[in-house]
Amino acid sequence: MQAQLSCIDHVHIFTNDRDKACDWYCQHLGFEIDTRYQSWAEDPAGPLTLLNGEIHLALFKRDNAIQSRHIAFGCDAKNFLLWREYLSSIAALKSCSDHHLSWSLYFEDPWSNQHEITCYDHHAIRSMISQS
Repeated sequence: MQAQLSCIDHVHIFTNDRDKACDWYCQHLGFEIDTRYQSWAEDPAGPLTLLNGEIHLALFKRDNAIQSRHIAFGCDAKNFLLWREYLSSIAALKSCSDHHLSWSLYFEDPWSNQHEITCYDHHAIRSMISQS
């Protein structure tokens, strides 16, 4: 069975000042802080997640921020495990991370662009991984 993606889940945006970037995206583009993931923003290296309808931005503070983006695709738990298997089989998978509220697969394409597949069915994935 071919693994499927369901959406672009979020885009990483790197900035020298996460708070100023948050203010700008909220004031000018109508984003709001997504309080479900506020605990991630408490870590200075973690993302401050913004939401505008179905659009998510993950703001990361980086000193001397490079102009870079990181696209995260979304899927359900079943497809997440299929993607993990497939990306491993083609040697593209860099890591699989349990973020306690979600799971993420980090991989890169042949041109070294960083990507992610994320799933919020946290308990389902944990259960499936423990059974395998």
